[in-house]
Amino acid sequence: MALDDSRVIKAKDIVDSPRAVEAITRPYIMVTDTAYSGKFDKLIDALEILAHANFDVVNFTGDTTTVLVMCKNLSFQRKNEME
Repeated sequence: MALDDSRVIKAKDIVDSPRAVEAITRPYIMVTDTAYSGKFDKLIDALEILAHANFDVVNFTGDTTTVLVMCKNLSFQRKNEME
């Protein structure tokens, strides 16, 4: 399953298809998770997968049930820098 990095990505989608993270080409992505119990297990797993793929957390916001995380793709290179 391919991830649509032009939209907010659900943490569950990253956990379900961890290899799809390798195809992300944007410099920043947004990841979200909802947990009514207050445990964000899928988000923690997704952030670990992203860390192994060279992403870093830039910012996060949330409340008791929903968290939104912005991640930076540390492997991103502008087209004119690829040479």
